[in-house]
Amino acid sequence: MNNISLAVYRGGPETAVPQGKNALDVVRYEREELGNAITTLVPESELSGIDGQRIAWVGPTPESVAEFGDVSKINQPYRVLATDPDGNMLVELKRPATPREVITI
Repeated sequence: MNNISLAVYRGGPETAVPQGKNALDVVRYEREELGNAITTLVPESELSGIDGQRIAWVGPTPESVAEFGDVSKINQPYRVLATDPDGNMLVELKRPATPREVITI
């Protein structure tokens, strides 16, 4: 799947994924602990190799993520790993976001 550069927004702290966790851990937590219907777009074997510090839950509008905390715009290419029924996406960032790439709204 190609990297995407459409504007997306993140609500909350820069990283909410505990150190040592990967993308598959996040998907399992969302499904098993929170009961969310998460659709994965890449194989689970690949998700397990994506470090949690390189992923973020994002939404298509600032309003879609405002309930999670301060809203910032992600200003770098990303790859969509999973989606939820509300249109939010778990994305892999090309690299950890720098302060210059996260624009607080």
